[in-house]
Amino acid sequence: MGSYGIGLGRLIVAVVEANHDDRGILWPYDLAPFKYFLMGIGKSKTIKRYVDEIEEMLGPDVLVDDRTESISKKFRDAELLGIPLRIVVSTRYIEDEQVELCDRRTRIKWLVHKNDIKKEIRKWRKAFGK
Repeated sequence: MGSYGIGLGRLIVAVVEANHDDRGILWPYDLAPFKYFLMGIGKSKTIKRYVDEIEEMLGPDVLVDDRTESISKKFRDAELLGIPLRIVVSTRYIEDEQVELCDRRTRIKWLVHKNDIKKEIRKWRKAFGK
């Protein structure tokens, strides 16, 4: 028995073929399995607490990278997976209660106060038509 229809696997392959670069997949926002890639740099309890707060704030659309891998490995994997928006919690920004956001497609990075993340995401989606 054979099937010649367009199945889910073929659709995903078509999306990836049409949306990728030399670093990995570029998932369109509406088709991405996760909308946000959240990672913490550092092993302090403060970093962990910030990551947990942001995860709770964003809900099920966030993939949290809490592995003990190197920072460069985490960044490479984030690029490879192609999740539309990367959120980085770091000791460098934590004093000002900020996090770094990075658009996967344009690679534009900017800092935002942790309480304004949702508002900033709405602005980002509106600016890029997502």
